[in-house]
Amino acid sequence: MFNLVKGEFLKLKRSSVFRISLLGSCIIPLLILMVLIKFALIDNVSTWDFAELFGQNITYLCIFFGLLLNMLIASYIFNREYKEHTIKAILTTQITKSEYFTSKIIVYIIWSLLLTLISLILVLLIGLVFHAPGLSAKLLAQSFMSVMLADFMLCLVSLLAVFITLLFKSIIPPIIIGMGISLGSMMILNDKFSIYYPTTSILYLFTSEKALIPTGFSPSITVAIVGSIAIISILLSWIYFKKTSVPL
Repeated sequence: MFNLVKGEFLKLKRSSVFRISLLGSCIIPLLILMVLIKFALIDNVSTWDFAELFGQNITYLCIFFGLLLNMLIASYIFNREYKEHTIKAILTTQITKSEYFTSKIIVYIIWSLLLTLISLILVLLIGLVFHAPGLSAKLLAQSFMSVMLADFMLCLVSLLAVFITLLFKSIIPPIIIGMGISLGSMMILNDKFSIYYPTTSILYLFTSEKALIPTGFSPSITVAIVGSIAIISILLSWIYFKKTSVPL
């Protein structure tokens, strides 16, 4: 299994998606940097609270870019062998479908979390450059943990892209659906039904802005929704992958 995971990372490293995903991890820090520059040059506000920096990070992650980037990575990882017509050759070796499927899920989750970690480090550097007050080891640990857990839950929701990719043998449908879900997040934010929407419920679970959370929200709702989506997506993906013959 270790060799399979290592091989998947090597394939990912040589791909264009590797560079695209790295650039994607820089989008949120870039947006925060633009806001801080505006504050400094236009609004004459020289500092911004460090907790707010990470609050913005969680908001952008859950509402705008996190799900879409994760679905892109998941769909690419599972579609590559279909696109290059190498999956048949791989599965004729001693590698089983279970090992093949599991290794790709592991690589997807690890790479997504690493991208989030890169984004967090960049936000930390921006906070240090702009002398954001409130920076402490305790706040830093709490903020890092919140963002990483938020991205992990987004990873679970984005497992939906695996089934869609296996079904259509293309990365385009998952990206379109990811864009639709992200757009829905912006439209439904703060609505009474947003507590049942996967991305907004994750945002409510980890945000420090209490005024943003609608009445009736419960962490158990988020856990149930995310867990259900992840389990159903994995089961559908595995059943479809196991039962469907591999094309040449």
